[in-house]
Amino acid sequence: MDRNSLVDAARTGGLSVTASELNLPAIVGAEMRTGPWLNPATAALPTTVLGAVAAERLGVRDAGTQVWLDGQSTTVVGILEPVALAQELDIAALVGIPIALAGYDDSGNPTRVYERSRDADVLAVRELLPPSIQAAASADVVVSRPSDALAARTAVDDVFTELLLALGSISLLAGAALGAAVSGAIATSNGWVPVVPLWILVTAVAATIAIGAIAGLHPAIRAARTPPSVALSS
Repeated sequence: MDRNSLVDAARTGGLSVTASELNLPAIVGAEMRTGPWLNPATAALPTTVLGAVAAERLGVRDAGTQVWLDGQSTTVVGILEPVALAQELDIAALVGIPIALAGYDDSGNPTRVYERSRDADVLAVRELLPPSIQAAASADVVVSRPSDALAARTAVDDVFTELLLALGSISLLAGAALGAAVSGAIATSNGWVPVVPLWILVTAVAATIAIGAIAGLHPAIRAARTPPSVALSS
């Protein structure tokens, strides 16, 4: 895959050409950045939808641009937004199955299948997929979890949130200790009796609770919006 025919064919940039069914965006939750997705007409013509990374590496920003796919000029009809559930699509040039069979020497045998189930059926479907796809050698079928990427990202977010909360708590305690020490030193130097009013203690406790609640609000909202299938597999 290149921007034009003048580029060395061996320099793929880590990009790939992938044949796709028309319902792929609905299955993986893909959204278009610009232009439309493939339709029955464009799927039979030398057209392509580029993944977000593929478009960036090829320098393509708008639909209508010509790129060079497997020895022929191909029109870019659309560009995808990054696909969190199927990040391999970000580096792909997606073409319709009819043109793949006719113009790209495709065998018609799928190498990757995307499946979407109801949340309650995810675990059962995962067990049934290998024998359903290749009954004679089901062990050769690898069923990956698209939530792995989301789980990793969530873990990083959680660690970052916990780090901020810990730093905030330490800063609060350090500030309180420093303030008490300075106040005590000033009171002692002036011959006063150090006294901490009750309202200050109550305010400090309330502030600590409020800071903790605010820090935990975003992770709680994100967790509430996480589909059960993602939560179960992460």
